[in-house]
Amino acid sequence: AKEVGRTTSEMIQGTTGWKKAGFTDEDASILSKVTALYQNTADEVMSTSQATDILTSIIKAYNIQASDSIQVTDKINKVSADFAVSSGDIGNGLKVASASMSTMGNSLDQTTALLTAGTTIFQHQSSQVARGLNTIGLNLTKNKAKLEQYGIATTDSNGKLRSTYDILKDLHGVWDKLGETQERADLGMTLAGKNQYKDCSAIMNQWDVAEKSLNESMNAVNKIVKRISKLCQNVTSKKYTDEYWQGVSDVRNIISSVIED
Repeated sequence: AKEVGRTTSEMIQGTTGWKKAGFTDEDASILSKVTALYQNTADEVMSTSQATDILTSIIKAYNIQASDSIQVTDKINKVSADFAVSSGDIGNGLKVASASMSTMGNSLDQTTALLTAGTTIFQHQSSQVARGLNTIGLNLTKNKAKLEQYGIATTDSNGKLRSTYDILKDLHGVWDKLGETQERADLGMTLAGKNQYKDCSAIMNQWDVAEKSLNESMNAVNKIVKRISKLCQNVTSKKYTDEYWQGVSDVRNIISSVIED
């Protein structure tokens, strides 16, 4: 039942992986089901270990409770369905960026949006974009005076650091006004550095994608359930074995148990 369901050994492996990551038996059981859902709807083949590693990084970085963890797969699946990025791209990018971006005030939705914008340009290079975001986010906090020259604040009225997403949103307005000038290139090099300038430029040039994917991510509810239901509807019994159809039944049970939990 590899096309849709997961084997018993995979489910055991998933639960064990979550327990090793420090989660309780109860939470590990829930999270192993969410891992299976992520694998089942991934745009590329993904092992239980790979899926667990990705979700562990995201869930720990954003302090998401096991009972709420299905929202992660909802967001990934919704954005990957609507934009030119795969669920694996988003997951691998979030694995690299989540810890750093969360400490710089970015929500999971904001980080996903920035990754999506960059990866629509650099296809299948989300880890590169993620490393770029880590550098850019840090450099933004180091260049308060430079950004203030363009009317961009790095902190809010209470002195709290603004998110990388919000700062880049303000920067986008400046970026467009500067056009293809040396001043814009110099500003980009200051904020992103030589190695990450291309990532900054890609995100700025795809800011409409960032805004749209942010909205999609924020409003992703039960998307993974709907996607699996569609997968189940789009197949015919003539093409698949009895084992496959048992997998369909198994994954429906997984969905039900996750929702109930």
